[in-house]
Amino acid sequence: MLIPEPIEKTLNFPWHLTKGIAHVVAFPIRAILQTDYLPKQREPENGEATLFDVTKPMLDIASIIYYYTELRSETNKRLDEYRKKINLSKLELEFIRNGIQTAKEIRNAIQLNISLQDEIEGLKKAHDEIEGLKSKFPDITDGDIEVL
Repeated sequence: MLIPEPIEKTLNFPWHLTKGIAHVVAFPIRAILQTDYLPKQREPENGEATLFDVTKPMLDIASIIYYYTELRSETNKRLDEYRKKINLSKLELEFIRNGIQTAKEIRNAIQLNISLQDEIEGLKKAHDEIEGLKSKFPDITDGDIEVL
């Protein structure tokens, strides 16, 4: 809760008072005209999608985005407090963050390169084995190798 409850109630009091006065004034008019306080809602027919059914996926995404942005905002605030605690400027912190991101990208590229190197070595080994089989069995041709 961002605002303490007594202060929130105090700030919302004029709105609730105005709303209450409007209800009291409108009550006799509604009684005379025999109208409902709220208009009646139409029931959906069989298989017809309601407004809630249509917007539910979007509402789910919106609620996830809200918590994500709040978490990100709070993380940035804590990072800024920590930055002040260790006496770094925003520019120095940005430089460090960019360095960490670059290091992660380089590490991922190296890991990808290592896995490619392993695959290349495996292909070379398989090629050497095929060549060994060709020399061991001279009747096998390149066409036979492709078929096999």
